[in-house]
Amino acid sequence: MNLVLIALPYEQLKQTSEAISKQFSVNVIPSETDLSSEDACLAIFDFVEKKAVPVHMLINNAGIGSAGDFENISPAFCQLLVKVNVLSPVLLTRLFLPLLQQQPTAVSPLM
Repeated sequence: MNLVLIALPYEQLKQTSEAISKQFSVNVIPSETDLSSEDACLAIFDFVEKKAVPVHMLINNAGIGSAGDFENISPAFCQLLVKVNVLSPVLLTRLFLPLLQQQPTAVSPLM
């Protein structure tokens, strides 16, 4: 089994990947990517295709939030929230859907 981990650039991605690989006996392929841009979604898709990783499921665990009063959140942060929490999962699902549908256990997305 393969697992592609996508995370913001930070030092612990490699260590996290190695720990998961060791504990669960899976091949972990890390990629440091900022999901706040649409180009990042395309880059992830291209990365997975170039690595020839079969895609059986897509799990989104990315997201950002904020603390404090909603009226104090800047418009720029609102846009970032929507890009990371809404747009990137939708774009990634759209990009990977043909690969997911090729799998023998393909199911329709609940969207």
